[in-house]
Amino acid sequence: MKRILVILAAAMLSFSLNAQSLGGLKSSRVDFGFLMGWDGLGTSPLSGMQTMDDNAYSTRPWFNSWQLEFTYNFVKAGDLKAFFGIGYESDVFLMDYDYVYLARYDANGDLLPKAQMCVADQQVMDDNNISPYEGWETRLVARYITIPIGISYDFSHEFGLGLALIPGINYSSSYTGMKYSNFGSDIRSMRDDLSGYIRPYKMDVRFNVNFSFFSVFMQLSTLPLFRKTDKSNIYPFRMGFMLKI
Repeated sequence: MKRILVILAAAMLSFSLNAQSLGGLKSSRVDFGFLMGWDGLGTSPLSGMQTMDDNAYSTRPWFNSWQLEFTYNFVKAGDLKAFFGIGYESDVFLMDYDYVYLARYDANGDLLPKAQMCVADQQVMDDNNISPYEGWETRLVARYITIPIGISYDFSHEFGLGLALIPGINYSSSYTGMKYSNFGSDIRSMRDDLSGYIRPYKMDVRFNVNFSFFSVFMQLSTLPLFRKTDKSNIYPFRMGFMLKI
């Protein structure tokens, strides 16, 4: 998948450069966007790239968030555009603790590190002859269908600004939730889909600075990622680059 994304980004970059050399911005009202960057979790919308000390929700900034979008410019008045569309978003958060699991009790749950591992998880490890303290990596994967709505203004052919609201619907599959690997090998039997704990919808705000053929963006979440955990005020944060053709 990563190889496909790299090829797609390179193809879009080449197409954008060719479009620039052939006469600047295209006249079509339909755009295709590809976004990729770093993501993380934090205790506020702006703190996703900071380590949360002694907190199982702490993540390492990781270049593993990507989005695809098809948008339609329903307003195109000179340098001003207003658009809406549909998109797909994948966020993979790399947890700071090597092994993190969701403890369930009553209607709530909370992420805990391996030092507080429950007996059930320890039994799974014993059955598979897996060490509970060596070679672990925990990733939290969340994916969404999104409906980007926004505006952009080009001050020149080389510089512009954009603002968008990104409502989204979360969905669960065999590739989402809490995923574990031990010494590089995925332990698929231990995957936890987290479908009852991740909020089923989101509302993000994206700011972007547009240059001649690409943009840089920062995307903030206005709603916490989790809905039933004790530490529910955990917000995703994303920043990276965007190519649009």
